[in-house]
Amino acid sequence: MTSPVVLFRADASFTIGAGHVMRCLTLADGLRERGWQCRFICREYPGHLGENIARRGHAVQLLRANHEAFKGGDAARLAAPSAEDAAAVIAWLCGDPPAWIVVDHYSLDAEWEKAVSPHCDRLMVIDDLADRGHYCDVLLDQTFGRTAAEYREHVSAETTLLCGVDYALLRPEFSIYREHALRRRTRTDRVEQILVSLGGGDTESIVRRVLELLVSAGLPRSCRVKIVMGWGAPLSADIRLAAQEAPCSVDVLQGVDSMASLMAESDIAIGAAGSSSWERCCLGLPTVMIVLADNQRVVGESLASAGAALLVKMDDMDAHLPIAATTLVQDHAARSAMALRAASVVDGRGVERVIRAMDAAYAG
Repeated sequence: MTSPVVLFRADASFTIGAGHVMRCLTLADGLRERGWQCRFICREYPGHLGENIARRGHAVQLLRANHEAFKGGDAARLAAPSAEDAAAVIAWLCGDPPAWIVVDHYSLDAEWEKAVSPHCDRLMVIDDLADRGHYCDVLLDQTFGRTAAEYREHVSAETTLLCGVDYALLRPEFSIYREHALRRRTRTDRVEQILVSLGGGDTESIVRRVLELLVSAGLPRSCRVKIVMGWGAPLSADIRLAAQEAPCSVDVLQGVDSMASLMAESDIAIGAAGSSSWERCCLGLPTVMIVLADNQRVVGESLASAGAALLVKMDDMDAHLPIAATTLVQDHAARSAMALRAASVVDGRGVERVIRAMDAAYAG
């Protein structure tokens, strides 16, 4: 018997970042464990992560990229026109409809979904903006504090809404490392390792500035800094030189597969307010969170209000990041309290819940 197929439509690039593709990959891995075949369609932008998808064992088709739009630097314009993109997906299906199409893309909306929905059994949207209409069977928004009511005007009454961090798509290793990480937070009373990870986009200049600000904050010489750059992100000699010249140990890592282990062994993090926020929360990792884009603002403000992170805005980074980092380095009580609050946000079982909801929707 042929396994049912799930087709994912998501893009990554140095401008868009890696979050859309990476959370789809997490769901795809969970579905494969249950016997589903997962395939991806992505546009061939610099940093598209196609090799990463293939390395995880999923088929991937790369569509021609609109490089002129890409040069403009506007992530919202990176997709081809909605009708053109839908036609390319439909043509690739060759009349063989998948059980599900899952779309995770800010530039695709109800127009695209209505075009492709006759060519699959069920359609699911992954979103975190709640700012446009959708035509789908299931909608997933894993934003902290998001409610179904915020989407009711954007979807039909029949759409199943999966809202909130109970549905956060985390790889299984995060729930595996969770107990160890939380126990370590209560045991360790000093900061030995700081993790700096700002996502899979082109963030090198920001990362370099973060390192400079950490050094200016007077980190203990015994402290280690682990800087994680995204897969394929361009690395210049400047950031490696800055790492070598720092008074404490600094390692620059690229395309790390073992993020759960790295987060579990870190004492604080400097991170973006993107999808990796839920990974850090699951492991109770105290974080200075930087909002790098408008779509990260809600996540950052919500977690800061809950006491699960300290929020620093890009415009205020020079003034406020050293103060926030110093607070977490020096104040064990503040770190411990933040770890507990962060861990209470996400339990790491979102993939299970999403797949159960997909099974129920498919059976219905």
